[in-house]
Amino acid sequence: MKSKLSTLTITLSTLFIVGCSTPAIYTAPNAPVSQIANTPTLAQVDKAVKDSLVGRGWIPQKVSPHIYLGTYNRRELMAKIKITFDTSVFNIQHVESKNLDYDSSDESIHSTYNKWVKNLERDIRKRVDRNVKVDKKRGHIQKKVTSTTHQSQSSGSFSYIQKGMSSKEVVALLGKPNDVTRKVTKKAFNPFYFGSDRFRSTYYYRGLGRIEFNISSHVAEIHHDTSEDGNN
Repeated sequence: MKSKLSTLTITLSTLFIVGCSTPAIYTAPNAPVSQIANTPTLAQVDKAVKDSLVGRGWIPQKVSPHIYLGTYNRRELMAKIKITFDTSVFNIQHVESKNLDYDSSDESIHSTYNKWVKNLERDIRKRVDRNVKVDKKRGHIQKKVTSTTHQSQSSGSFSYIQKGMSSKEVVALLGKPNDVTRKVTKKAFNPFYFGSDRFRSTYYYRGLGRIEFNISSHVAEIHHDTSEDGNN
């Protein structure tokens, strides 16, 4: 009976030791940079890696176009990692650590470190997908603006221009004017006038007409004139 109890005690002790052993270090080996994006750019992946490090409290240091070092300090704990990446996969490697029970003989470490790495792995994928979506949306918007500009210029009208639009908005739609003039209006000499129409800038567009802006650079008048030669 005593022998059986001793055997049981040894077995339970062994199970306890195994259950409490330090886990193998997690490296996110060749993790895909994205689960939905087929062709992210290197810039999109780079931004995702950096933002993920910063977002989780790591201090990022870029050492090459494909490598970031990250350092994390939490109370008495410290970890330093190296993230290598391209447009397809990334790896997170342990560089050094403090008070995390790292053992180089069997490449084991405290589970807290593995949790940090897995959080980064998940964040990088999410941010890559987000960056791809944002850039794709921007591309659609730019394409729409370009198309609208082309339509506006080729239609021979200022149909997209409205009073109150800024000069930047006008240029975004029509492009740079062929000529620009500036003049002081009569209202500028009225001591009781304090409005924005004391000064006018006029943009001339060949084959379209001219647009007048007030002192705050907003559209004041629109003159359709297909015979406009674009020169003052």
